[in-house]
This record gives sequence, C-alpha cells and structure tokens, in this order.
Amino acid sequence: MPAVIAGPLLRRLEAGRLIFWLVGTRELNLRLSLFDPVGGECLWQVVPSPGDELQRVRIGERAWIHLLDLRPTQPLPMDRELEYDLQVDGESIVTLMPGLLYPGRSRLSVMIKSRLDQLLHGSCRKPHFPGPDALVRADDWLGRHLESTERPALLMLSGDQIYVDDVAGPMLQGLHQVIELLGLYGETFEQAAVADSDSLYSHPDCNYRRQNLLPRTRPRLGWRDRLLNGASRPIFTGHAIGNHLISLGRCWRSTCCSGRRNYGLC
Repeated sequence: MPAVIAGPLLRRLEAGRLIFWLVGTRELNLRLSLFDPVGGECLWQVVPSPGDELQRVRIGERAWIHLLDLRPTQPLPMDRELEYDLQVDGESIVTLMPGLLYPGRSRLSVMIKSRLDQLLHGSCRKPHFPGPDALVRADDWLGRHLESTERPALLMLSGDQIYVDDVAGPMLQGLHQVIELLGLYGETFEQAAVADSDSLYSHPDCNYRRQNLLPRTRPRLGWRDRLLNGASRPIFTGHAIGNHLISLGRCWRSTCCSGRRNYGLC
C-alpha cells in the first residue's frame, strides 16, 4: 500500500504558520522545505518533532492521521509564489504522488496573500451529482494562475464538508472496502437496532434502508416539527437517509477535498 492515502491538505496558511493534514498507512517521518522559485534558494526547512509540531492519531490497523502545525522562524514573504517540498520517509511527496503537480512544475507551491482580494467559493461536493465537477474546473483555473496576483487567497467551502445523508450506493460499497483494507477501528452504538459497526455492515438494512436502524426521537413542537405532525422520526434530520453514514470509519474517508492536488488555498 502507498505511504500516503489522503492529502496532503494545506489547512492553514499565514506568514507565521502553516498547517498540513494527511493520512498514511503507517507512522510517517516528515520534512518540509520552502524555496524561492526564482533562483531555487531554500528559505526554510523543518523536521517536525512529535508534540506541538506533529501529532499522529491512529484510526486503524493501517491508517494514521498526521497533523503538522509549523511556525517559521521568520515571517514568510507575502504576495508572491513560494515553492515547497514535503518529504515522506526521505522521499519527496511529488515522487510518491506525481499527479499532485501541475504541468511543467517540479514542486508544489503556495502564495500567502496580504489581503483577501480573491477567493474560490463552493458548497458541498456531491460525487453522484448529474453534472460536471466544479472542483475540477477550479483546479484547472488555478493551474493557469499560480504566479499571478489573481491567485485566490483562500478556498471557501460553505456547505457540508462531507455528504453523510445522501451517499450513492456504489460509493457506500467502496467505503466498505476501504474500511476493510485499512482495518479502520470499529465502534459501538447506543439505543440503536445494531450493537456495533460490524453488525451494521452485515445487516439486511445496511444499504438503502438505514433509517430503520437509527434511533427515533419525537421532536419538540416547533414550526418545523408541526409540519411533521409531531411524529417520531429517525434522529438525523436529513431527508435522504437511506444510506446515511453512521460510523466514524465511514465519514473520514468521504471528505469533499479529493486530495488529488494540494490547492495551497485553505
């Protein structure tokens, strides 16, 4: 299995702070180097030490979440492109995942903007929506503006970051396979028709009828609840809950950001 299976995602970008998130199939040793693209000078290099700089959380037999919280010794330059390389166990991330690079590029890059002059905005990413993928369109546009002042200062996703209440059946089956492949830890449930996640996966109502497995609650008498005539209903409030994601082992893998490329925006 590959060393990195999700990410890296750049979650925070400031002159004095960078936060990365990624998931590996084992505990990874990481090194970050920042470069000036004009001349290639190394501006800063750090090997994150476990603790404040590097946190690892094991979520399965072959799955570790890594969070890098890095603070440069000097404020980083703003309003111009900076290249970086993230090494994983001594090997560059772009060697492990060459699809992260834009055409003609040898390193990933970021731009720390001094003001919020441009942004990319979207809502939820629904893989089975009957239309083109807007995030792919944004990716193509960004690839043509890496060095430009038009490069967005951030990516804002104002909707649900994961679709937990409207999951396509084929994706749900794919998630089942990922859970088994990575050995994600199971969990127990309370006041539910199934005792734990293993029982959920083997239950006849696992696909398309999950509302039968959820605890039910009688809503308070608000305007929204009067529309439902005060009837008891599944505890989750979504309407398309036949394939509602229930266990954490499902939710973490269905994030909106695909991890195909590091956008350098968040």
